[in-house]
Amino acid sequence: MLYGFPPGVGATGTAALLNVPKSLEKLLESLRGEGYDLGLEEGTQVPSGEDLVEALRALDDGRVVAGGVDAARKAVETLRLAKQEESSSDSSKDSSNALHGVSVSGANVTPKQLKQWLTFPETWGPTQWGPIPFLPAPDVLVTRMENAWGSLDTYAGLATVNGGKGSYVAGLQIGNVFVGIQPALGVEGDPMRLLFERDLTPHPQYAAYYKWLQHTYQADAVMHFGMHGTVEWLPGSPLGNTSLSWSDQLLGAMPNVYVYAANNPSESIIAKRRGYGVIVSHNVPPYGRAGLYKQTSELRELLSEYRDAPSANFHALAGSVFDLCASAGLDADVPFVGQDGDAVRVTSETMVLEEVEVAAEVGDGGDEKGDHSSKDGDEKTPDAGDEEKGSSSKTVKVKITAAAFDAYASSLFTYLGVLENRLFSEGLHVLGGAPSDEAA
Repeated sequence: MLYGFPPGVGATGTAALLNVPKSLEKLLESLRGEGYDLGLEEGTQVPSGEDLVEALRALDDGRVVAGGVDAARKAVETLRLAKQEESSSDSSKDSSNALHGVSVSGANVTPKQLKQWLTFPETWGPTQWGPIPFLPAPDVLVTRMENAWGSLDTYAGLATVNGGKGSYVAGLQIGNVFVGIQPALGVEGDPMRLLFERDLTPHPQYAAYYKWLQHTYQADAVMHFGMHGTVEWLPGSPLGNTSLSWSDQLLGAMPNVYVYAANNPSESIIAKRRGYGVIVSHNVPPYGRAGLYKQTSELRELLSEYRDAPSANFHALAGSVFDLCASAGLDADVPFVGQDGDAVRVTSETMVLEEVEVAAEVGDGGDEKGDHSSKDGDEKTPDAGDEEKGSSSKTVKVKITAAAFDAYASSLFTYLGVLENRLFSEGLHVLGGAPSDEAA
């Protein structure tokens, strides 16, 4: 089970810190090596992870969803033919065997079928219900879902097939392996709302997807591929699932193998406790140092030159320092604090170096008061044209003293040192693959 969150922004087949396409490819190779049936001839390469993710994105297209499983099969076949044509016209791209052995599996799950899957047997008693102080009606989950989403018989919302044919469930079949995308949570405009409101339920297609895996596909196990999915966060008991907890209901008796980053034990505990996950931790990518890019690197050189002779370089370099700082966006991280204690944005056009006083902007319709001297000591007053402009803005000049600039330059230089040495994850981890010598 791969992820596609947030939906509609090209996130299909991604996970935090994990290279999903490459990892999926290595997993399929490993499964075949262990004797699992992938439906491929001896010596045939497993499908490319990138091709599989591209096919899954095609299945997630809104027009395909509306057309149901038949449209999904056509979409994958169209993609296969397009890749073969691309390979024949461009010898540098070998796509002639793209999606070999890959088919579409799924169903348009009708409202009637979904209700049956969500209804408990009439014969259930206290033993089967688990630790709850009452025996609910057998259709309690159906009732809750309809209270949240409306009648299942007429529901035509998220991931439903045109013509009232029910919920869309589709994925890729490779021998005995099914690869699908976990349904979106489904609360438009507030995708996290479902996680915090107990009265909500997963939308019908979300439930249909997992129930189809349980009852129709009859999966021997489900693997959630990377950090992280949503089924373990669905409404229900926070401590100790009952049969009314949606994570328990949708996972059922399927073993849940959960690939999770080793540096996030707190959330993986949720996957274990509420999703019954068997956690397979993967390493995080090697860390690298951020370094400095063009503007920040040039800025550090200017600051180093200034620090060699502050008095001599103040007038020569201050404007360039402020301009580079502004263009790199560092003025938000390390703001210059003016004489009034407020952060101000300074450039070579707005700065006035020591002993040069220039008026702040004229207020609407007001007269500027006080003496304003230029470098030569001449008085500057607004002309009639300025007054006629009324509310039009003028550039605010900022007085910069040598001492203030020296303190700012020191702060900038220190910040660039921190920025340069900041650690970040360099690349993405490939499950089952060791990092390269360079990365290690």
